[in-house]
Amino acid sequence: MKIAGIEKEASMKKHWTEILSILCAVSLTVTLLTGCSKAEKTSEEVQDKLEYLTNINVDTEKYDINDNPYLDYIEEQNGVDIEIINEASSSQYVQKASIIFASGKLPDYVLINNDLRTNFSIWAREGLLLPLDEYIDETTYMKNDILPLSWELSKIDEKTYAIPMQRYDVSPRMTFARKDWLDKLGIDPDNVRSIDDWYHMLKAFARNDPDGNGKDDTYGITGRSNDEYSLYIFLDAFNAAKARYVNGEVLPNYILPEYKEWLKFMHRLYEEGIMDPEYVVNTKQQYWEKIASDKVGAFYHF
Repeated sequence: MKIAGIEKEASMKKHWTEILSILCAVSLTVTLLTGCSKAEKTSEEVQDKLEYLTNINVDTEKYDINDNPYLDYIEEQNGVDIEIINEASSSQYVQKASIIFASGKLPDYVLINNDLRTNFSIWAREGLLLPLDEYIDETTYMKNDILPLSWELSKIDEKTYAIPMQRYDVSPRMTFARKDWLDKLGIDPDNVRSIDDWYHMLKAFARNDPDGNGKDDTYGITGRSNDEYSLYIFLDAFNAAKARYVNGEVLPNYILPEYKEWLKFMHRLYEEGIMDPEYVVNTKQQYWEKIASDKVGAFYHF
C-alpha cells in the first residue's frame, strides 16, 4: 500500500506538471491563449505576467487569491508571474467576462463555466481563442487521463479550445441523515450502502415514528425548489448522473435507460409517502424549517 501510494502521488505530480507545462508553452509560443495581437504583448511580456480571468466563489482558506502557496508553486515551477482576475459573484461572472472580451484587452486564460458555454462557441469561431490540439497531442498524462467525453465537450467545429476540468463527482453535494433518528430506529449507518438500503432507511424515517410523537407526520427526505441539485440525488446510484460518449456521439443522461430507472425510484419514494410531497416546491426557508423541526430524516446539501 505504501509503494502504491507513492506511485500514485508520483503519477499525479507528472500529470499536473504536464498541465502546467502545456499552459505555459501555449502562452510563450503563441503570445496569448485568447488571441491577443502581438502588438499588444510580446512573448517576453507574457512570460513576465500571465492574466487568468476566473470565478472563485469558495472559501480560499484565508489566502489571498494572488498570494498563496499554491500559486507560488506553479509560478516557481514554470518561471512565470500569474495574476488572477477574479469575479466572485457567479451571476456577475458572465457579464464581466463579456465586457472584457468586448474591450479587446484579453486575458491569457479564461475559465469557461456552464454559464459561458454560448460565449465559448462564439469566441472560438471569432478567433478569440486558440486551438490547443497540437499541444495536447504532445502530452501523455493529460491526453490519456481525461475522458474522451470531456475532450469532446471542449471542442468547437472539431477543434479543442479548452482543457477540461474533470470532476470525480456530479456535484459538491452529499446526502445527510439524522444520526439521532438512526440510533432510535436501530439503523447502523455503516450498513446503509446500496440503493435498497437507502430506500429502507428513508422508509423507516417516514413510517416508524422517529420523532416519537405518535403521529404519522415525518418524511424520509426533502428538497427545495430553488436548488437544482435537489434533483441530482441518487443519480450516481443508477449510473445516470452524467452524459456518455458512445460511438462518437454524446448521449445526454436523460435519454439513457439508467435515468429512467432513477425516475422510477424517485416516483416510488413520492408515491409511498417517503419523500416530502413538497420536495420540489419548498422555498429555502420552508426547507430549513422542516429540517429543524423534526419533520424529515435526510436531505441533500452542499
